[in-house]
Amino acid sequence: MSFIDIKKIFSITASAVMLASSVSFSASAVDQQQRGCIGQYSYEMWNQSSVGNVVMEPAYASFTCSWENVDTCLFSIGKNYDNKCQNYKSLLTFERSLDYEVEYSPKGNSFIGLHGWTRNPLTEYFIVEGYGDWVLPPNIEDYGSYYINNKTYNLYKQMVYNQPSLDGTATFPRYWSVCTENCAKSYQNNDIKGYVDLYRTFEVWEELGLDMSGTLYEACLYIENYKSSGSANVKKISINPAGYGAAQILRYAPNMTNPRLSFCDSDGYYYIYNFDSNKIFDWSPYYECALSVSENGYSGIYGDNCILVSDRIEEWDGTFLTVSNNFSSGDSLGFGASVMQDTEESVDFILTVMYEDEEGITQFDEAAAVTAKKGEWTDLSVLSYTIPENAYNTAVRIETKESNTDFYIDNAYVAEAGVRSYMDKLTEENETKSQKGDLNSDGIVDVFDIIPLRRIILEIRLGEEYYNFSADVNCDGIVNIADLVRLQNVILGAEKNKIYETTVATTTTTALITTSSTNMTSFTTTTENENLITTSSASTASYNHITQEKAKEMMLADDNHVIVDVRRQDEYDSGHIPDAILIPNESIDTEQPKELPDLDQVILVYCRSGRRSKEASQKLADMGYTHIYEFGGITEWTGEVVTSP
Repeated sequence: MSFIDIKKIFSITASAVMLASSVSFSASAVDQQQRGCIGQYSYEMWNQSSVGNVVMEPAYASFTCSWENVDTCLFSIGKNYDNKCQNYKSLLTFERSLDYEVEYSPKGNSFIGLHGWTRNPLTEYFIVEGYGDWVLPPNIEDYGSYYINNKTYNLYKQMVYNQPSLDGTATFPRYWSVCTENCAKSYQNNDIKGYVDLYRTFEVWEELGLDMSGTLYEACLYIENYKSSGSANVKKISINPAGYGAAQILRYAPNMTNPRLSFCDSDGYYYIYNFDSNKIFDWSPYYECALSVSENGYSGIYGDNCILVSDRIEEWDGTFLTVSNNFSSGDSLGFGASVMQDTEESVDFILTVMYEDEEGITQFDEAAAVTAKKGEWTDLSVLSYTIPENAYNTAVRIETKESNTDFYIDNAYVAEAGVRSYMDKLTEENETKSQKGDLNSDGIVDVFDIIPLRRIILEIRLGEEYYNFSADVNCDGIVNIADLVRLQNVILGAEKNKIYETTVATTTTTALITTSSTNMTSFTTTTENENLITTSSASTASYNHITQEKAKEMMLADDNHVIVDVRRQDEYDSGHIPDAILIPNESIDTEQPKELPDLDQVILVYCRSGRRSKEASQKLADMGYTHIYEFGGITEWTGEVVTSP
């Protein structure tokens, strides 16, 4: 229990006249009290009804004390701010922390910590650092928990009704912040040394829903004892102008959600990192590696920036983003980035969540993994991850498995759980905004687009492998010489650019091109107005483009077909077409998928927006599958969608 519950009102109001020197003072006929001020620090001893034996010997920034068979008594030393009439944000800017060193020997019900009041509104607070047989009072409300100064605290609110206070008998809230690691034990000598960053502590309390807007009355080291005995030697206290690092909210009150979860943009993203400012914000190197800004990041538009992770020694050397400053245990998030490497045929990338558990042990949780082929930007994301209970110092790390090659990241993000990855969003936006063949982005497809397309094709041949939506003029998922032929024919009027037309006449065009690396390339495009089926080919292998309405007709009319979803597992689980099987585009290489044993079976292929389905269809066609029908993305699907259990 707190001494304020039973402390006489006039013993508080009389304190102002007693701060000048150390004197003995009886607050009532029976209470024992001692108050004073030495230098900048005020001190106090109070013993209810003078029960037992109580001794306090104060000195500058320190005191010794003992108590024996008391009813209730207290000792304190600290700073009084009442005459300044300012809140903590003004007062503690240069007096942030209280440091202490104490020998504390309780025998029974006793606790040590920090104590103080605010006025307007009236509140009382306790920060309990250690205790003997003390327990929290009943009828308190849970206000969550937080991590600060390398310690975890549980926070509570207690309403006090019609009890003595600084302002006489009043009703007011009392805040209890209790360290989960008790630094003391009863019936033994405890050497306690620590600090409390009061400024940051009060900030966290406000974030957790407590009102700390009042003017700060005092902040002091405090020992309270109830029906017990013991002694203490407060060797020193000091006010430190510096803080001690960031705090992290671990858990909100049961009836409160993290307010930061509402601070996302209209698309559901909290943070997006595209690194186009030539500076690296928030991301840091993990162990032996270096981070630098590099050109040619992924956005679907050639030429923006990304991060290069270089000079790696071990596979776990990578880059990480701390998320614990804004998100807490129990919060569900999505996060990830676009990744790329250009030195090995393929590299496995891992998205790892790092956090410290209640015992301070660092845990590593693999949240997502993907295989990235040489020169290809690949999406490494987890769409929903719940931060474990009592996790702190939580961070997201990007690394590789069994490889220490340099790699790139771009378009990193943190989002609401279930929001699509930012790479997927960019891909769809670029496909929507970009016009096929408009390589210089002037809104017109003309002769001035030929040179940029030639440059892109040349760079691809030299090993700069990437996908450019505008350059893929024939929509086969590959940028090559066939796209240049198509662009030239469109500009010369030999072909119409039919990318955005809903109905077109049947047209067939064939072009023969000779280059230094290949003798002949055949390019064929056929469009049938009646059924809206398009056959695309950059070689002798081809697949069919069909509308989604046509796909529905084929699904209803033919039982001898298979529907293939080429997205990632998490995307498939969040919603897919009934009876569709999952074969991720990234897993389709040169070997025939075991899920598709019949090369002549009717295969209906889709993804999210249509890009990956085209790539996958072409790869399947190159393997020899003869009846492939690609029908775009599920984002435009109007039929039934089911989720995985």
